Amino acid sequence: MVSSNVAGHQSATLLRNTKKPLEVKTMKVLSILQGIREFINKRLAFVCAWFGLAMIVFIMMYTVSSVFSRYVLGKPILGDIEIPEILLPVVAAFIYTYGSAQKKHVKAEILSAKFSERGRTLLEGIFYFVASALYGIVTWQSVVHGLYSIKIHLATDVLYVPVGPIELVFCFAMAVFSLHLFLEGVFAFKAFAELPSARHQEQPQQG
Repeated sequence: MVSSNVAGHQSATLLRNTKKPLEVKTMKVLSILQGIREFINKRLAFVCAWFGLAMIVFIMMYTVSSVFSRYVLGKPILGDIEIPEILLPVVAAFIYTYGSAQKKHVKAEILSAKFSERGRTLLEGIFYFVASALYGIVTWQSVVHGLYSIKIHLATDVLYVPVGPIELVFCFAMAVFSLHLFLEGVFAFKAFAELPSARHQEQPQQG
C-alpha cells in the first residue's frame, strides 16, 4: 500500500516536472506570436492602409484627369480603364488587414449572439483559421500566376504595364492578411481556453 502511494507520488511529480518545461515553451512561443501580432496590427497594417489610400488617390486623380481631358479637351488619357482594373484589387488587399485589425469589418452575429461568450470565442477562432487557410490559398495561387506572368512578360493591352510585379504586390498584401487571421485565430483559442466553462461557473453556485 505504501509502495503504491510512493509510486503514485513519484509519477505525479514526474508529470509536473515534464509539464513545466512544456508550459514555459508554450509561453515563449505565444510571446513571440504576440510580438508579431502587435507589429502587424499596430504598424504594418497601418502602413499598408496608407499605401492603399495613396493608390486610391492616384486612381481618383487619374480618372478625373481622363474625364476632364475627354470632355473638355476632346482627348482621353490612355489607360483610364486599365489602371483602375489592375490597381483596385491591390488597394482592397492592402486595406483588408487594417480593417480587420481595427475591427471595422462587417460582422453578422445573428447566429453567434445565441451562444455563450466561450462559444462565440471558439466559433470566432474557427472562422479565423478557415479564413486564414482560404486567403493562404489565394496567396499561393497568386504567387504562381504572378511568377508565370513575369516569365511570359504578360502586360496590359494599352499601356503595356507589366502584370506580374503588380500580382506579386497583391500576394504580399494577401500573405500579410492571411498571417494576421492565423494569429487572431491562435489568440482566440487562447482566450477560449482561459474562459471558464459553464460547468465551472455552476460549481460555486451549487456549493
